Amino acid sequence: MTITKNRMPEGAVLSHNLVPVEISTDKYLLSAGTKQVIRLVFVDNTSNNKTITIGWKEFDMVLTFKTTPDDSGMQLPLYNKTLITGYDTLIVALKANYYLQRYYIITSTVTLVSGHYECTVNMTQRQFGQAFAAINIAGNDGTKYTPSIPTAQIMPVYSTNFRALLDLYWQVNGAGAQNYNNLISQLDASSVDDTGICQFNLNDVFKKWRELRPDFPLMADVEIERCDNVMKNYWVRIAESYGTPELINSNVMEPSAPAANNYLKVILGGMPFLTWPGNTFYADYINSGTNKFLTTQISGKTTVTQVMKNWLYFYMKTNPTSFHIKGMLYLSDGTSVAIPATTAQTPTQKTINRAAVGYTQLGLNSLLSGLEPVSYDVWIEDNTNTRITEIFNFKIDLRYNEYENYLFFHNSLGGVDTVLITGNVSPIPEQRADEIQKAIANDYTNGNIETINSQTRLAWDVNTGYRQNKNEIDHLIELGQSNEVRWLPDSKMKAGVTEPIRVVIEKDSVKNWPADTDNMYCLQFKMREAHYEF
Repeated sequence: MTITKNRMPEGAVLSHNLVPVEISTDKYLLSAGTKQVIRLVFVDNTSNNKTITIGWKEFDMVLTFKTTPDDSGMQLPLYNKTLITGYDTLIVALKANYYLQRYYIITSTVTLVSGHYECTVNMTQRQFGQAFAAINIAGNDGTKYTPSIPTAQIMPVYSTNFRALLDLYWQVNGAGAQNYNNLISQLDASSVDDTGICQFNLNDVFKKWRELRPDFPLMADVEIERCDNVMKNYWVRIAESYGTPELINSNVMEPSAPAANNYLKVILGGMPFLTWPGNTFYADYINSGTNKFLTTQISGKTTVTQVMKNWLYFYMKTNPTSFHIKGMLYLSDGTSVAIPATTAQTPTQKTINRAAVGYTQLGLNSLLSGLEPVSYDVWIEDNTNTRITEIFNFKIDLRYNEYENYLFFHNSLGGVDTVLITGNVSPIPEQRADEIQKAIANDYTNGNIETINSQTRLAWDVNTGYRQNKNEIDHLIELGQSNEVRWLPDSKMKAGVTEPIRVVIEKDSVKNWPADTDNMYCLQFKMREAHYEF
């Protein structure tokens, strides 16, 4: 048995995008078979109303030569054997016939014989099966053309009860040394073609995997934390079964777990369809010397406040002795000051980490020297002061806002982004209950109506407040797509509450608020508590 890997997942993939696996096997197709060929050899000019008849099992098709053929596909033009292009219109007409073009691949060759041209037309069966095979072919113009007897098709032979199988394993402790792996799923190939190519799509399993979940930070988190929930290590084992009785062949691919730190990886996320086919996710975010941060915010076009908690998630490709957050603060007089490195921490290679990069989290007030802050850059360095991530720039908004609400949402790349809400957040309580009618006597049932199972859930109409940068609105639209959202209300923050509550964004409520002047943009939507109160 030979199984060949044609296509395997990249080193790291997003769970909600297609994750194809393609293999080839030599045990499915035992004999390729031979497709039928019909041959017509034209050696002389034919004349008006002569015919060629091709017979199939269910019907006969008659093709008639005409001086002026119509476009039905059942009439053929006369041809001129004295010209090298004399048969061109004939071949075009044969290919225009619906049945011939559907059932056969039509090719032709023209050769010079005794001062004139002869044309050989070969029609090769596209598909196996009696419905696609002709029984006979005949003409009524003597030796002007020769229809050959259709060759016999020899049907391909396939293994009985063939199945291509893929077992999916995951690493129990998430990182580090090789260890025992648990089987979480077995997949049949989604398709097996005639040549023995088998395809699987791991996305069907990944998007239902409960072990894979967002890694939301605690508001008190500072510096760098490892995120084990949002990415899992896995490997696949491929086998095939066939025969009567059906038995799994003992020779399988990848029979044991990979070496330590050599697993495939899946990250909880999924890039929009218009983005991910042309996006080099693995190359840009996972395998680069300076990886991009796992965020859909745009560097240089993302606005933050001084009290805003913010994190940037990144993949730790290498294994340095230590790593830390580094940055540069830009001031109102055009000068800049280096942000001191955070405490050096010991990394775990090939893991996702989050860095606390908010203004107060980095302690930037201590660097002002009486000047106002304008923006700041952040990045990650290793113990040799080599930058191992991109540089990300945040713009600082110093304006007073009557209300500041913060939403934290799991983004499409596996990280968690923070969104500032400066507009109105208007409460709309939602209540529901079941009604019953109680009897007031044994012989009288039309009693008073009462309610049971009363439930109350808070909801809010949210206006984001105006933004001068449309990129921030595009980022907010992704907030509506997220399945995991947390909210830290302005009132709770001012009361000293630091941990957000879970909310649900109503997907069909997300709308752009029209603003045609001054390049102002905002978004409105409705959100609800993620639980009922009784």
